Amino acid sequence: MTYNIRELRQSKHWSQKKLSEVSGVPQSTISEIEKGKREPAFRLMKRIAAALDISLDQIEEKEAES
Repeated sequence: MTYNIRELRQSKHWSQKKLSEVSGVPQSTISEIEKGKREPAFRLMKRIAAALDISLDQIEEKEAES
């Protein structure tokens, strides 16, 4: 699964550090999720979504139909 956290974060003009401070999720974890190097736990995704003031559905990037 892919996530569009980077785009959502940048739309708020937030750095990874700012998202980390607001969500309580370590900046290194946010970086790994954004790079696709880590599959986040549900509880982390809830914290990130709450910090960005969006639903969990909005974080999941829709795969392009072939």
